[in-house]
Order: sequence, then structure tokens, then C-alpha cells
Amino acid sequence: MGDTVNKKVVHLTTVHHSLDPRIFYKQCQSLANGGYDVTLIAPKVEDELNDNHVKIVPIKKHGNRFMRMILSTAEAYRKAKALKADYYTIHDPELLPVGWLLKKKSNVVIYDIHEDYETAMMQKEYIPKPIRRFIAKAYRFFEKTISRRMELSLAEKYYKEKYPRGTCILNYPIVDVKQVNRIEEEANEENKLIYTGNVTVERGALIHADLPNIDPNVTVHFFWSVSKYISGQNV
Repeated sequence: MGDTVNKKVVHLTTVHHSLDPRIFYKQCQSLANGGYDVTLIAPKVEDELNDNHVKIVPIKKHGNRFMRMILSTAEAYRKAKALKADYYTIHDPELLPVGWLLKKKSNVVIYDIHEDYETAMMQKEYIPKPIRRFIAKAYRFFEKTISRRMELSLAEKYYKEKYPRGTCILNYPIVDVKQVNRIEEEANEENKLIYTGNVTVERGALIHADLPNIDPNVTVHFFWSVSKYISGQNV
């Protein structure tokens, strides 16, 4: 732990709230427990956790997507630059220019990729269909060019196909061992299905939830909180 003492780490996000599971619990708290001085710059949540090990610097999250990309990003950059950290981690594509500006010879900037953004853009309803493919390809070129000086952290194994120099830090949930043991006792090992991640229609939540109706011998377990109600149904 001696090498980590006084090493300053700053995580930045303008999209995720300050208690995001991957960012706050899995990364920031783990780094703090390892002896690093950790600060998280993120939109504030109402029920802020009082954590003496991770300092949270709040920024305003604007309701308008484009205002957020401009104003929240600028605010995050100003606050991150003032901290003069040894390590910076950015968690959103809109922060790529911030990462590029923060990168110096004396520090390390990490781009944490926990979405396949190029593919996701093909599903964005707010992007007109005729130009989605062009926008996705243009983003991929921009991302590849501007992240060259950054280290890449990948949340899924298949991301290696697009980012061969990246390092996989898989986005598995923090699971209570007692809860896992209970599920193993109740479910047949051959018919137990486990889903981890956001529970949304786009990610197939309704299909997953319907599997026991197709085969009553199948049990489906969702790990982590449901992000929202789907068509009035609590999945």
C-alpha cells in the first residue's frame, strides 16, 4: 500500500449519478480501500452516501441532453483540472475531449468503456434513422483518434474485438454470498438463468421475464436494481 499513499485518483461522469454501482462501489471504494486518495466528480443524488473514503464533488446535471454535454462537461473539466490528479478515469463518451485535455506526461488518463457506444447509437430514437449509421461510424473514428493517449478499461470481454489494447475489468455485480447460496438451494443448477445489468426493454427484459412461462422448469434471477418500471410491469 505504500506506493499508493498520497496518489490522487479522480473519476469523472456527467451521465451517471454519484452512487453508480460500477463507478462508486466497484471502482472508487476499491481504490480508496487500497490506499488511494479518491475523488468522484458526478451529478449529485438526493440520498448522498456519507463515505469518508471517497470524496464526492457534485456537478449540475442538466435535463437537456445537449446542454448537459456542453455545460456539465465544462464544469467537470474545470473541477478535475483543479485537483491535479495522478490518475483520471472518464466514464462517458462526451468526456473524451476532457480526457484529452487532462492528459499530461505526468499523469494517466483512463477511458472506462462500459457500453458498446457505436452499436448503441444505431438504437437511439433521438437520432434520425437515415443518419444513424453515419453518426455511429463518425463517433467510432472520433473515439479511436482522441483516445490514443489514454488507457482503456473494458467492461465486457467482446469489447476486445474493437479495442484490442484495452484491459478487461468485467462489470460483474457485487453479490451477497448468502443470497447466491439461497438461489442455489431453490433452483435446479441446469435450469437456473442469471441476468446482470440494467433491466430495460432494449436489453430484452420482457423476453427474459417471459422465459418461465415458456418452460416452467426455468428460473430467471435478475441481479441489481430495476432501473424503471417497464410498460407498467415490475420485472
